[in-house]
Amino acid sequence: MLEDNALNTIRIPLYELLELPVFEGSRVLGGAEGLSLTITGINLTDTPDYYNWINEGELMVTTCYAISGDAGALSRFIPTLYEKGLSGVCIKPRRFIEAIPRGMIADANKLCFPLIELPEDIHFSRITKAVSDMMLHHQTDLLMRISRVNDLLVKTIVEGASLNEIAQMISSLVESTVLIMDSINGRKAIALTPAAKLAFSGMNVKEQDIGRIITENSHVHPLHVENRPFGYIYIYDQQKPLSKFNESMIDKLSQTIPLEISRVRSLRENEDVHFKDFFMHILNDKITDEAREKERAQSFGLDAESSHMILRLTVSETKDASTQYSSMLQRTLLFCEIRTTLQNIGISSRLVHDEDQFLLILSSSEDGRRFTHMMDRFFCLLENIMSQYPTLKLTMGYSRSRIGLSGLIESDREARIALRAASSVHKAGGIVSFGDMDLFRLIYADDPNSEISAFIDETIGKLIDPSHPKGKELLNTLESYIKNYGNVKRVSEETFTHYNTVVYRLNSIKEATGLDLRVPEQRFRLETALNLYRLLS
Repeated sequence: MLEDNALNTIRIPLYELLELPVFEGSRVLGGAEGLSLTITGINLTDTPDYYNWINEGELMVTTCYAISGDAGALSRFIPTLYEKGLSGVCIKPRRFIEAIPRGMIADANKLCFPLIELPEDIHFSRITKAVSDMMLHHQTDLLMRISRVNDLLVKTIVEGASLNEIAQMISSLVESTVLIMDSINGRKAIALTPAAKLAFSGMNVKEQDIGRIITENSHVHPLHVENRPFGYIYIYDQQKPLSKFNESMIDKLSQTIPLEISRVRSLRENEDVHFKDFFMHILNDKITDEAREKERAQSFGLDAESSHMILRLTVSETKDASTQYSSMLQRTLLFCEIRTTLQNIGISSRLVHDEDQFLLILSSSEDGRRFTHMMDRFFCLLENIMSQYPTLKLTMGYSRSRIGLSGLIESDREARIALRAASSVHKAGGIVSFGDMDLFRLIYADDPNSEISAFIDETIGKLIDPSHPKGKELLNTLESYIKNYGNVKRVSEETFTHYNTVVYRLNSIKEATGLDLRVPEQRFRLETALNLYRLLS
C-alpha cells in the first residue's frame, strides 16, 4: 500500500536536519557534497563492534569512546560507515579524542560522506529528541498528504473530478507545476505554482507556449492501462527532483486518471457521433424541413443563423517524427492550441473526423467581413503555432463566410476544393483559401460542371436572372465592351446606344456584380464567366 510504504521510508535530508536549533555551533568538517543524503534515524551505538549495530540511512552520533585508543579503528571508521550505507556521522570531540583526526576528514571529503563536529556542551538526548520530533512532524505531514491522495483517488473514481481539478490537486501535493495531457480527447490541463506563474510572466512567455515549455522540461509519467496510452503527466520543476513518495503517489494516480479520460471519451463519443451524423446528414442529404433542421442544429449548439466557415485539413508526420506516441501527443497539442487560439479571438469551433480528413466548423456572431478579418488574425497566429511542431505537416483548405444551413453546404464544397488545391500545390503542407482561388477553383473541383455553374451564378448571376428588368441589356453591353477591348465609343456604335447610356449601363454592371471592368483581374473574371455562360447555353 502507498501508506505503508511511505511511512516506512520517511527520510529527512541532512542539510535540513542541521538547521535545527539543537545543532547550533556544529561544523561540517568534511564531505559537504553529501549533505543532500537523507537519514532514516539516529544511531548512538558506541561499542568496538559498532559496525554490527548500524543500518543503512542512519546518522551516527558518537564520542568515539569505544575506539578512541585504537588508531587502526579510527582510521577505518569513516570508510566502514560509508560501506554500511550510513548517511553521515556527528562526532563530539574533547572528552575521549582531543580533535577529529585529519585522516577522518580526508576520508570524508574523498567519499563525500558528511562529517559533522558537535560542540562540547551538546547533549545526545537533545539531538535524539529534536530528530524524533522532526521525523514525527514529517510523518504527520506525510499522513495528511496520503489522506489528500486518497481523497483525490476517491474524487476521481466516485465523484468524477475534472482534469483541471486533478491537475490542481496533484500540483498542490507535489508542490510543482503540473500538466496533464489527455491524448484520447485532445485536452490538456495546466496547474501553475505561484513561482512558475511569476517566472513565465517575467519571461514574457505567451500563453500558448507554456504547454510546450513544460513538456520539454519536465519529469514525464505516461498514463497507460494495459499498454493502451491515455496521455501523460508532466511534473515541471527545475529546482528539485521528485521524492520517492511523490514518484510512488504519481504512479498510483496514473492508474486512476485514465478513468476520468475514459469517462469524458464516452460522453463525447455519444455527443460527437450524434453531431457528426447530423452534420454529415446536412452536407449529404436533401433538406426537406429547414425549420426542423435548424432546431436540431441549435440542440447541438450550432446556430444556423450565425456566420460559418469550414476548414478541411489533414495532418501528417514528416520523416523527422520519432515515435507513434510522440506524433499522437504532438497532434493532440496542436489541435488543443488551434481550438484555444480560435476561442481566444472569439470564434467557436467543432471538430469532426471525416475519414482521413478533419473538419473544423467555425462559427461567429460577427458579420462576414469581420469574421474574415478575425480569420486573417488566426492564420497569422497559426504560423507561429506551427513553428513549434516541426515534425507535423498541416495542409488546409477553408471556405468563405456563409450563413444558414445552405451556407454550411456551400462552405463545405468550397473547403473541399481549397484542400484539394492545397494538397496538390503545397507538398510540404500549406493553406489555401477558396476566396483567393478565383478561376483555379474550376481546376480543382470534384464536379467541374457544378462548379462552373456556381462560378457563373456568383459572377454574373444577377445579369442572367430572367427577373432582372435590364439584365439582357446589361449582358449585351458587357459582351460588347469585352469584344471591343473596353472602347466605350465602339460599344455605343455597335449597340446603337447613346454613349452616356453605355456609361450608365457599365456602372449598373459594377453594382450588380461587385466587379470593376477597369481592373484587369476583375474584367478577366467577368469575361470568363460570360464565355462559359455562352458556351453552356
